[in-house]
Amino acid sequence: MIDQETNQLVCGAVLLEEDARWKDQANAYYIHNLTSNPYQKGTGKLFFSYLESFTKEKGKEYLRLDSLRGNETLEDYYSMLGFVEKGTCVDRNYHGILRERKL
Repeated sequence: MIDQETNQLVCGAVLLEEDARWKDQANAYYIHNLTSNPYQKGTGKLFFSYLESFTKEKGKEYLRLDSLRGNETLEDYYSMLGFVEKGTCVDRNYHGILRERKL
């Protein structure tokens, strides 16, 4: 997502149609490498709104993501956005929480 006034990148992510961290492969987009500018308040929420619209437009039923276990601030943020905890994952030294949002 580009800020129209400054022409700077303020938020972005990679969307995948499959994710090995999930045991089932639902009709979903899997969000990875999410990044946002911490100095541009509100861009994350706006970006997730865009992702929801885009995902629905593509006929998907869910948005899914994972986050590092123990990052309470991020866990609270994803919960506030409507993402529900669906399990855990382990990828070498990474211990994550799987979350999804039904659209």
